[in-house]
Amino acid sequence: MTRPILFVSLALLGAVATLPASADVVKLKNGGDLEGKVRDTGDGQVEVVLPYGSITFGADMVASVEPSATLDEEVARRLHELEPDDAQGLYELAQWCRDHDAYTLASRLLEEVLAIDPDHAEARRALGYLRVDGQWLTEEEAHLRRGEVDFRGSWVTPAQRDRILILEQARASAERRSDLEQARLEAELARLEAELSRDQEPVIGLAAQPIYGGSATTGTYYQGVYYPVGGAVVPRVSPNVERELEARGQRRGASPHRSRPATTTTQPSDPVGGRHHSSSFRPPR
Repeated sequence: MTRPILFVSLALLGAVATLPASADVVKLKNGGDLEGKVRDTGDGQVEVVLPYGSITFGADMVASVEPSATLDEEVARRLHELEPDDAQGLYELAQWCRDHDAYTLASRLLEEVLAIDPDHAEARRALGYLRVDGQWLTEEEAHLRRGEVDFRGSWVTPAQRDRILILEQARASAERRSDLEQARLEAELARLEAELSRDQEPVIGLAAQPIYGGSATTGTYYQGVYYPVGGAVVPRVSPNVERELEARGQRRGASPHRSRPATTTTQPSDPVGGRHHSSSFRPPR
């Protein structure tokens, strides 16, 4: 019946092999203290070996050194005091190790508890076992027993997994449709802007050309009538037409003459309402 104790002790020794064989409590003059193996380097320096490394400082900084047992020494002492088949005692020692942040030692002791008492409920739960249909199962075994599957780090039913995948596919499809619709709207907007740009270009045709003589730089043509800068209406006929009319008159035997526009200060009537404009009338440019 000594196998459990021997087995646990060997495991503990392997788990804490990096710890010092014994520990001392080093009290410093500045009020601090350290726990570890004290070594005198012989040159006025003191080295304290800690579980995670070592630190060296002057011996004159040390107020006192008090011997103290290390964690593995304390566990070994308590194990020696336990009966070989004391599963509850091992469980309590495992809890003590966990309270002192020695989780590896605690887990190893819990496994030894189950080796003595496979139905020890507290040890089972501490190791993550679940009670399913009267059996102790690991978390994975329990989920598989329920028919669940591991999906992205979570346990779900196959139906839940399939539902998630369907929703993700539907969302991805909707996003693709949204992208296509956005592209279609942008293309339609570009087409309308192009049409609007064409509609705003000046039209070069008869309607935009003056039908009377004169220069647009010295006046304005409006609806086929030339308005000089002064504002008076001076209807004009192009010189080519004047010559042609004069030649036709000569062929008819008529006295040669040139049609001359009558000068008047009358302002043009409003093309829409027939109203006369004042002398300050300026045709639209």
